[in-house]
Amino acid sequence: MTQMNYSVLNNQYRSGSFRGFYKETSFETELMHSRQPQIDTLNNDSDEIESEPVDAELFAETEVLSSSNDAMTFMQNGGDELLIHQQNASVLTPEELTSLAQQMEQSRLNLSRLMIYSDSGLSVVAGEFISAIGDGIDLSELIRKNSLEPVQKDNAAQDTAKQLASKLLECFQQVIDAKGNPHSSTVFTECRQLLDDLHLLPNFLQQIVKVLTCRLKDRALNGDDLELLKSASIEQQRMISSRRAMISGNLRLVTFIARQYHHSSVPFTDLIQDGTVGLIKAVDRYDWRRSVRFSTYAIYWIKQSITRGMVRQEKMVRLPYNIAAKAAAVFETMNDYLVKHNQWPTNKTLAEICALPEEEIKAIVNNYQPTISLDNNINDDEDLPAIVDSMEQNHFPQPINILANSALKNCLRKAIQTLPEREADIINCRFGLDSDTEMTLQDIADRMSLTRERVRQIQNSALLKLKNKFSSDLVDFLEPG
Repeated sequence: MTQMNYSVLNNQYRSGSFRGFYKETSFETELMHSRQPQIDTLNNDSDEIESEPVDAELFAETEVLSSSNDAMTFMQNGGDELLIHQQNASVLTPEELTSLAQQMEQSRLNLSRLMIYSDSGLSVVAGEFISAIGDGIDLSELIRKNSLEPVQKDNAAQDTAKQLASKLLECFQQVIDAKGNPHSSTVFTECRQLLDDLHLLPNFLQQIVKVLTCRLKDRALNGDDLELLKSASIEQQRMISSRRAMISGNLRLVTFIARQYHHSSVPFTDLIQDGTVGLIKAVDRYDWRRSVRFSTYAIYWIKQSITRGMVRQEKMVRLPYNIAAKAAAVFETMNDYLVKHNQWPTNKTLAEICALPEEEIKAIVNNYQPTISLDNNINDDEDLPAIVDSMEQNHFPQPINILANSALKNCLRKAIQTLPEREADIINCRFGLDSDTEMTLQDIADRMSLTRERVRQIQNSALLKLKNKFSSDLVDFLEPG
């Protein structure tokens, strides 16, 4: 690679990663409209759930709270309004954030227990989990462990996640198959013991409530079903209210972090949108018992979402994140090498310095080359022609022409074989039939120790013979007109 290419390559580089998420709830759609969210005070020890008749309004309310809407659709349609809302958002103190996190966690836990410890709710949990895993949604978007142990950084963590997913799939499949089975209570009990140690994420819980509400609408409700729907609606409202307040109170943090990446080619509104998705994921996974401030915890999720969004949008050819994350170190090494040795390093040298395989170095260097449209003007000057107009034009023959030329050569070869040896040599040399190099009459005369005029006479005699014998065969190769 030339020095100029490396310079352009280094200037065009932007580091980052991609994001993935589960279906977001209707709150993301309502976020830009809720300027001053109302926070419900939660006291689960004193709150009593009244057993009131449940009418159609309860179903409608639960459906609105549980409606699933893709967060990216909202982000693309409401990015500018979200930016305005972030600028006007209130700021919460660490104590208020901790209180909201406690309220949200308590409501989430209550709602989770309502779903798990009712037979109809557990069946919906099983069905939705199997469906989500079948659709390729990652386990981390649905469930996380209720553990205060430090997160492992080796491959054992992935193996544990795979084993947990396999165990849950097997358990939930038994729950679905146990409907109407006299031994179903044993299966349900074992599944509930397994779920007691797990944390169902809010988005997954709201999807479960939505599906459960739709199922119960299609059948006659008994007292237990009415009580379940009423309790689920109340706990879901409390959870969403606390969740809304936590997200709205930290929108300025998203703007602050997004400004650090404002130099990239990704529009600033897109950075805000990606950062908000990361903030939502941080709120859903924050554990106040770890004695870590929410802002400290959320920064990593916001940065991850922004940088992965940059990798997804900036390059036409996406690199896997595990390779793209190493690009920053590779380009820093390239700059240091240039300063010390006054030349760009080779891929082999970079691989030795960075301790990476040479194939990964090639992938990073090649895929971070700048992308230029051929329709652009040279040096972006309107007075200069387009790049495509200044490129060398390579014309490739059509397949039919290749076949016609091959047939013509075969026909000429057969015709020349009928001539005497000296005449055949002169025709081949004069028209370059054997070597694709045409020779002049003088060159042929010097080669055969003849005069130039004698070579011309032999040539004309040979051409006349070919014309008389093979003109009818060769006329088909003439172009029309």
